[in-house]
Amino acid sequence: MKQLLLFLFVFPYFVFSQCPPDGAFHSQAEIDAFAMDYPNCTMLDVALIISGDDITDLSGLAQITACTSLSISNNAVLQNTDGLNSNLVLSYVEGTGNGFGVSNNPSLVAITGLENLVNQSGFESAFSISNNPMLTSVAGVPNTFNTLASFYIINNDALTNLVGLENYGAGEFTVISDNDNLIDFTGLNEIYGSEFVHISNNDALESFNGLLYLGSEHSIIIENNAVLEDINIGSNNIIGNWPEVIIRNNSSLSFCNANWVCSYLYLVGVEESSWFPGTFENNAPGCNTNFEVEYGCELASNDNCSEAYYSSSYHINLGETLIANNEFATTSFQTPTCNDVANRQDVWFAFYTGDSTTIDLITQAGFNMQIWENGYCFGEETNPVAGGCGSAILEDIPVVSNTSYLVQVWSDNAIGRTSGWFDILLQDGSLSTPDYENSTIHIYPNPVQNELQITSNLTIDTIQIFNLLGQNVLETNVKTLNVSNLKTGMYLVKVISNQREFTYKIVKQ
Repeated sequence: MKQLLLFLFVFPYFVFSQCPPDGAFHSQAEIDAFAMDYPNCTMLDVALIISGDDITDLSGLAQITACTSLSISNNAVLQNTDGLNSNLVLSYVEGTGNGFGVSNNPSLVAITGLENLVNQSGFESAFSISNNPMLTSVAGVPNTFNTLASFYIINNDALTNLVGLENYGAGEFTVISDNDNLIDFTGLNEIYGSEFVHISNNDALESFNGLLYLGSEHSIIIENNAVLEDINIGSNNIIGNWPEVIIRNNSSLSFCNANWVCSYLYLVGVEESSWFPGTFENNAPGCNTNFEVEYGCELASNDNCSEAYYSSSYHINLGETLIANNEFATTSFQTPTCNDVANRQDVWFAFYTGDSTTIDLITQAGFNMQIWENGYCFGEETNPVAGGCGSAILEDIPVVSNTSYLVQVWSDNAIGRTSGWFDILLQDGSLSTPDYENSTIHIYPNPVQNELQITSNLTIDTIQIFNLLGQNVLETNVKTLNVSNLKTGMYLVKVISNQREFTYKIVKQ
């Protein structure tokens, strides 16, 4: 009798209270039968997994009030997430993080009804919405999802904004990529990744509109966003320190002097005499080099010799022309051995001789150069190279092979100072070079409305004008150019003479 009573007591517990062992539902039939098979199951001690080819309705799971993670993935015909308990709790399991994942649902249109979901984990959790090609709205995601290890919004081609994610964006790894119709970040106030932030391959992304904060402790990467034009955010506030920033392959992005970039340059780069460790390449003209970004932020971090030595951005390679700017140069305490004037303002570069024992340095008329031995940039420890000072061209200067040197460049004279873009060429002294010492190129008027005049004592082979998308809009060898048909804006004028290139900026009114 006692055994019978024990059986009658235990039997209902196993039949009616036991929850499914794995928390996984792979068909609509399993979801519909759940309430009958497990009438007293409300709290799962495992993850709730919804993944099935014929699942269309989640209301059969409404009695579940708690689980450790939520995964809605690989549901071929599911269109929304209605039906789950609106107060679902992701329970904390000691030493682990919870997860919220909605992925690989080809028919899912909206994430709805999960605004009040609570994540109890104080540990690193994961949040991912990925590979949902029809998803147009994430407005029904949990209002908050704290302590994130990863935050991924990837490959949701119909998604145009991020409304619903106002309290998100802080994770170790943050990725927003391959969302083909995402226009801006409306709805997402903050993007942060303590390890990295990666914003890439969003084909319709035009701006960072909606963002108030952007930051990382290690790196931020913005790349391959074809129509991105504006990376300004809603404030100058930045979070964390960025030892690396990569902005590349954004073909419409011509201005990288965004408020947060310039703010960082001023607060960290200038005050600590250290160039912002960025890579700017293959964007539109204006955002292709550190020089262009610095120019847009109205500063020159290579205004001292130590920065020129330690930053590869200011290294001149043998046989290559470097386009630079001295608009925001400052006065260095190193005194050149020629053509010095009061209040001289200079910028610095470095080069490595390789196998060369003599070198030539060539720049434009009006610019002076002084070569220095590579010391520590403190007084006597940096010595000027004998004969290594002059205007426009330094030819056949003796150097030690496989040695680094520094170059000081300034354009001040007794009359005043010419500042702006200039190019500087380093080559082996054994190569023959034309005499550019007395060469001049004048481009006027600037700004220009109708006719642009170019005068020079050089033989001009070709004149090219490029817009800020890098498109060649005019090419000629005539020194009077009709630019009346060009749209208003900034352009680059490239003058080619005897295989040398001189680049200037003009403004078309």
